[in-house]
Amino acid sequence: MLRIIPLCIIPAMAIGAMAAEAPSPSDLARLLEAEKSFGAEASFEVWLPNASGPVVYDVRLRSVDNGGADSLLGFDYLVDWTLPRPGGESRGFSAYFGGNHYRYRDGRLQEYHFAAEPSPFEPGGRRDAGVQRQAQFVDLLPGALAAELRQMQADSSYSYEAARRNDVVTIRGNRSIAGNEIKTFEYSFRAADGMPLKLDIDTNPGQISEQTMTVKYAYGDVSETVPRSEEELMALYPEEFARYRQSDFRLDKLPGQRMPEFSVQTVDGGRLTHHKADGFESPVVLAVLDSEAGNPAAVLAALRQAVELYPGTVRTLTAFVDNRLESVEGVAGHPLQGETVLYGARSLARDCGVTDTPTLIFVNADGTVSDFIRGVNKNLADEVLEMITNLN
Repeated sequence: MLRIIPLCIIPAMAIGAMAAEAPSPSDLARLLEAEKSFGAEASFEVWLPNASGPVVYDVRLRSVDNGGADSLLGFDYLVDWTLPRPGGESRGFSAYFGGNHYRYRDGRLQEYHFAAEPSPFEPGGRRDAGVQRQAQFVDLLPGALAAELRQMQADSSYSYEAARRNDVVTIRGNRSIAGNEIKTFEYSFRAADGMPLKLDIDTNPGQISEQTMTVKYAYGDVSETVPRSEEELMALYPEEFARYRQSDFRLDKLPGQRMPEFSVQTVDGGRLTHHKADGFESPVVLAVLDSEAGNPAAVLAALRQAVELYPGTVRTLTAFVDNRLESVEGVAGHPLQGETVLYGARSLARDCGVTDTPTLIFVNADGTVSDFIRGVNKNLADEVLEMITNLN
């Protein structure tokens, strides 16, 4: 049965008049946003329906304001968590910086890079729904709490009251949509600087899907900083990257590694699939192109000229990242004998670390990458011929 909690709603003027005694949500948001560097340990306790006891995570939280340089999110972060279990602990982390998001949990490392594929960061144009914002425990960070507090004060679906006792400010209330209470909450903050102390949250109260969560923050000596590059993140989690990374974002690390797995549409209606453990019947030149960028016609002309001059056998894979078949066919023209033209190959480009087109990747017959060329120049045909000659 739906449970509605009656609240004393403080009018905006009354809140302003009492600001010295009880800061409003937006007052607290300003304090949280003023904290440029944040570090805390937290205990996250959640009671699931019909559970005999709570699930308790130990969470390490780090964030740093990026000065507005990043329009996707106003802060960079590192969130590391551990879940003790009878059979052994479960571990994970999430990190974001400069348009790059990484998340790891129990043997699975996922990564997202805005330069390669923007859509996960702003699905439907909503950056608040992006992967950088929706990772586990990110909503416990000051930047996320500030956004929630501002919404709380601006959104009529929230009812709340603010109170101050000694050095602690408490915001308690609920949120109802279409007459249904979807959340009750009580948040406690330090009055001096707005830092969170405790969050009590009940979602879908009175329903079969009800969850009750309690977060307790602890502050101490914070020495670990937020990684601002992939190298810094890898230094913190070398085993996770070495054992569980499925794709390598950086093209310059690709030589010497096996060609990533892919399955991409061909212009003749088929699909070309390559498994990471497989080789090829002959060496391969993979041309990653965009039909509307980087003079792809000139690149194809130079590539085909070099392949025709080469006395041995080499296979050409021409992969367009765009999805419009008519545009791809217009640029591709007449392929060489044995050349395969692919389109909609953005995921292939991402997994190879290609951020700019054109890029040519040279692959040995055993499936290992030999080298690559970025961009187009007047000597491209000669460079391609030299690269092909070094393949085996």
